[in-house]
Amino acid sequence: MRRFLRVFGGTSVLALVLSLTALVSPAAAEHVQCGDVITESVTLDSDVGPCPGDGLVVVADNVTVDLNGFRVFGLNRPEEQVGIRLVDVSGVTVQNGTVTDFDAGVAIEGGSGNTVRTLLVRDNINDLIGECTYGDGITVFDSDDNVIERNEVVHNGPYSGISLVGDSDRNVVRNNVVADNNVPNIREDGTTGPCGEPFSRPIQDIGIRIEGPGANDNRVQGNTVTNSAIVGISIHGHVCNPPEGSPFPVQDPNTGNLILNNTITETGRETHMDDEMADGIGILRQGPLTVVCSAYGNTIRANQSTGNFRDGINLGATTTDNVIQANRVDGNARDGIHLAGPPMREGQLVINPETGEPFPGAVNNVLTGNRGFGNDRFDGADFNPDCDANAWRGNVFGTVNQPCVGSPNPNAAGGNPNRG
Repeated sequence: MRRFLRVFGGTSVLALVLSLTALVSPAAAEHVQCGDVITESVTLDSDVGPCPGDGLVVVADNVTVDLNGFRVFGLNRPEEQVGIRLVDVSGVTVQNGTVTDFDAGVAIEGGSGNTVRTLLVRDNINDLIGECTYGDGITVFDSDDNVIERNEVVHNGPYSGISLVGDSDRNVVRNNVVADNNVPNIREDGTTGPCGEPFSRPIQDIGIRIEGPGANDNRVQGNTVTNSAIVGISIHGHVCNPPEGSPFPVQDPNTGNLILNNTITETGRETHMDDEMADGIGILRQGPLTVVCSAYGNTIRANQSTGNFRDGINLGATTTDNVIQANRVDGNARDGIHLAGPPMREGQLVINPETGEPFPGAVNNVLTGNRGFGNDRFDGADFNPDCDANAWRGNVFGTVNQPCVGSPNPNAAGGNPNRG
């Protein structure tokens, strides 16, 4: 997936919006309108919209935008629109209302330490014309230490419900309900849209997306994620070896992230017939082996990932040094926990041209105290020969694919009760 990021400096963006819209202060805030530039705290007294461009643009630190139960809603025209855009600000709170029908509901761009809470963010969908910077319910671009909590994030795309993009560190995404983010990257005429170019994956919507590159030390905790398209919660790869002439430089990995105590169900319920990738939690590579490396050094702990239409937890090839601990993975349509083996092409190992050795699978990971029963193939599965330095310890599975994963539990419950 490639985002076409528009690089804005805080001054130039502010100059642009000031030239087009009016500043809003509490004295003049009794009726906020589309495109207003927010410089002091405001409380809405009515709906804002339908907006032909951005809804509200916040350019001052330490203000509160209280929707007061009202809506900010757009027209979703061909130009990219954001419902509430925070531009290089810190200490801002956005709360208590609905944001709908833009390309992104809320976008935090730069700055740090902002809070987005108690919003209903739904039906923010990129119209697949021109650029595709946005396609999310709530998105964070190159911003640290933000809190996204207690929101309902429903049917946004085609990227995600909630995303952390670029150099976004130490953000907290907690206690949100993230549902039905399964919008395809396909136009009405059946052609693939621009979101995801140059790879143009037709379906790629994810519930909570740690995209990066360079998104480190974030915490995704206590969320309920249901019916996403290809992954419920993901940690993405990074460009590690760009070919000559590539527009992508070497990128920082996504590392040190914690995925804790989330409930993920029914990934792929509506899309698995079109794209078999439908995992509850995934550490993804996304791109050619010779170019892209997977994330490493992340922790997936105490989650319930059940009833998904592929794996409960999937670690892709080249994924290393992660901790997978105390998760419950039941009733998934392939494996409970799946560690990819060395990549193959036409029955042959794929060779790294730099080293002359085969590319590794998912290796040097630690998996402890996980439980899984009733998955269609294996409850615990490692497709590396003799688990290749992956440490499986103290897990309880009904079925495994090789002895190094552990001994199967003869008392495991059968069936697949969690997937409809």
